[in-house]
Amino acid sequence: MAPTFADGDQLLVDRGVREINVDAVFVLSRYNELFIKRVQRRLKDGAIVIKADNPLFEPETIENGERDALDVLGRVVWVWRGAKL
Repeated sequence: MAPTFADGDQLLVDRGVREINVDAVFVLSRYNELFIKRVQRRLKDGAIVIKADNPLFEPETIENGERDALDVLGRVVWVWRGAKL
């Protein structure tokens, strides 16, 4: 999720959020792979658009029929940046 998060940053995740009701950054699991991405819900059809903040990665659209494979583990609500001493 560079440039939003860097290696070593600590994230506070609200694990009580299990549905995508707002556009935000979420911790997701899909096919046993864990990832953190910015997620948007399209108004016209309810599909989910998963976006990386890094412009080198293309957005991915999850249509309604594919949403069962996507597990929302929580919403990222805070990031702490630290410096190694």
